[in-house]
Amino acid sequence: MPRKIDTVKDNYWVVTFGSNSVGEKESLRTDKGKLIKIPLNNTVQATIEMVANQIRLKDVSIYYSPLDDEYENTWADKLTHKIILDNCVRYLWAENKAIPVLTEAEERFLAHTLKDSERVSTKGNYNKALIFSTWCFALNNIPRGFQSEWLEMKLGMDNSYIQQIINRNSVKYSDLKAENKTADIWKSKKFEYKDKPVYFVRHSDKKIQGGYMPKWLIDEYEKFLNKEFNPTNDFFQYTLNPESKGAVK
Repeated sequence: MPRKIDTVKDNYWVVTFGSNSVGEKESLRTDKGKLIKIPLNNTVQATIEMVANQIRLKDVSIYYSPLDDEYENTWADKLTHKIILDNCVRYLWAENKAIPVLTEAEERFLAHTLKDSERVSTKGNYNKALIFSTWCFALNNIPRGFQSEWLEMKLGMDNSYIQQIINRNSVKYSDLKAENKTADIWKSKKFEYKDKPVYFVRHSDKKIQGGYMPKWLIDEYEKFLNKEFNPTNDFFQYTLNPESKGAVK
């Protein structure tokens, strides 16, 4: 565990990893599950900032023990941006800090949908839109190693399960291109591919995650959220944020 988490602002934290008062050593976990041990009297201090729902490693400082030989002290050589960020996110989330949230209207709809269920239903246009937009949001804003965990917190389904839903309810961009239908993605009129409504357009390259929600579904979803779950409807018309409409990873 880190020595401490200091909250500087609501969206700004300093996470310190290092030896504690009784001399116990701490470790930072790598993506492959290995541990990088922090020697006694050495410290890693990271500054984490969340801006527009994106978690960022703003700064990191490594303090070595004055008792160690600087030419032999190589324990921090394997530390990477991702390793430090992942460890910070893991401990911040354990304290319920730095967890990105959807807009108020989406969170209200989500709470309503999960009122009597542990998992969002795939039935209906609005539930499909909720799943697709939340998945795009995760790809754009959540560190890769935590996307599945965050999606399960929100939707009750992990990334693998959502992939199955997307494959069943989407078409490839290349298939639409072959039939000159790509322009329909950005039109308000509902359109079909092989006699089925297009709910999501995924990238043709299997190595690329993400895709696009068609405009007709975005428009329908936004109208629904404004009517049912927007508490400021008379003053402000809610619209989906760009990172919830599409993603490329």
